[in-house]
Amino acid sequence: MKSIKFTYKAKTYLQIEGVESSSQYANKSIFCSVYRNQEKYYWSSIGSENEQNQEYLIYKLTGNKDSQKALITSVVLQFRTVKYAFKKISFTSKQIQIEIGDEFDKYHYKSRNFDVQQENGNKQTFSILPDVVCGEFIKITLLGIPIKSRDTWLHHIQLKYIGIRGQIINYSDNNDAIK
Repeated sequence: MKSIKFTYKAKTYLQIEGVESSSQYANKSIFCSVYRNQEKYYWSSIGSENEQNQEYLIYKLTGNKDSQKALITSVVLQFRTVKYAFKKISFTSKQIQIEIGDEFDKYHYKSRNFDVQQENGNKQTFSILPDVVCGEFIKITLLGIPIKSRDTWLHHIQLKYIGIRGQIINYSDNNDAIK
């Protein structure tokens, strides 16, 4: 009998790595979005003439095992903010949607759409609670691209940081673990 043991800590950040993104501008890859408090690293979309387009980013839990699963409670995003003249501009999406699954490109959970704050540049937390979802792969779909870059005159999203909160699940073959 397999049992599950864990101590839940709501603010625990899980180790993740980038797997795939729908696009990438120059050297601003998905791998740049997992570095917290590193100003020069960020992911950027390739740019679009249409602000209704969407982008996606797929992440995988990493750890000591080949296959790592966790109870996922929230996603933390921080979009890149730049200063043009006297105005700060955040390269956000309009909304996000979170999908979670056990295999790449096979998701058993899809969240509602969450609105994204457009102007602050701070970290934003998107909680899927009260849903309790276990998985290894997380897909973030960024819906709508409202901001045009003054460099390319195309609509871009620039993600400075992503964090996944939850709790790693450790499996045990101990028959006495749950009674």
